Amino acid sequence: RFELFNPPSGQARRNVTVGSSGVVAMLPLAPVRAPGNFAPLFVAGFDRAAAGQSQAAISQVNTITITMRASAALSAGTVLTVQGLSGTDTLGIYSPELMGVGLPVSEATGTFAPFGSWSRAEGSLAVVLARQTAAGA
Repeated sequence: RFELFNPPSGQARRNVTVGSSGVVAMLPLAPVRAPGNFAPLFVAGFDRAAAGQSQAAISQVNTITITMRASAALSAGTVLTVQGLSGTDTLGIYSPELMGVGLPVSEATGTFAPFGSWSRAEGSLAVVLARQTAAGA
């Protein structure tokens, strides 16, 4: 058993082998790999992310749509943060669930909690997964 430090970006699992040299030499053998998030040297990341908007006109309501796919399974309670939303006139709404300012999150699958934590000053929205998602979903 030993520890390695993962790289700063996602990567696919690796083909790990075990072999020996010296007095008793053995050909490399691929051990049975752990599945999913536990596969050797698998580092979670986003496979895909896209962003779009509904409106470019000034002083209009603009729906921002973010689509993403993670390479790892994400558990309920995971917080996803969208940054770079600065420069809006969005104040947000007080949310008792968040005990702070939030924005309604609308999506039909029930994947996210109904409110995300909004910071106008930072231009960021943090949303919480309401249920587990599979890798690649």
